[in-house]
Amino acid sequence: MNPDPASILVVEDDPNDALFIERALDGYERSHSIAIVPDGEAAMAYLTGTSTRAEAERETLPVVILTDLKMPRMDGFDLLRWLRTEPRLNGVPVVVFTSSTSDRDVAEAFRLGARGYMVKPVHFEELEQTVRSVVEYWRRSLVPRTLSPRSSSS
Repeated sequence: MNPDPASILVVEDDPNDALFIERALDGYERSHSIAIVPDGEAAMAYLTGTSTRAEAERETLPVVILTDLKMPRMDGFDLLRWLRTEPRLNGVPVVVFTSSTSDRDVAEAFRLGARGYMVKPVHFEELEQTVRSVVEYWRRSLVPRTLSPRSSSS
């Protein structure tokens, strides 16, 4: 596995929100490969290399995963649960990016291993700044090599 320090996985079922997130990163970090999948099941397939797109693109782990919570088929909570069971993916930071302001959702997301929780801003300029800040933070962050998605796997 050759980690790509420039990859971002966005798990978002709303096509408009996905487009806004992609536009927020467009021009800012186009050196990043950005993959957008519609739900947790598609994220699993992408991360394990079982999707068609994954076969073409996924020799790497993302620097960060941005996930919504409320999605069909497999929601963000179930995705967080699954990620905790995958040793190869434990070091990949997951930031919840959702419209939910529920204290229960925030607590559950962190309990399940989220490294951040952001409420989607209503205005594009705020969304752009928030997404860019999250990506920049995790792109520059150092994590222990045993947890790092950037360290080579044997």
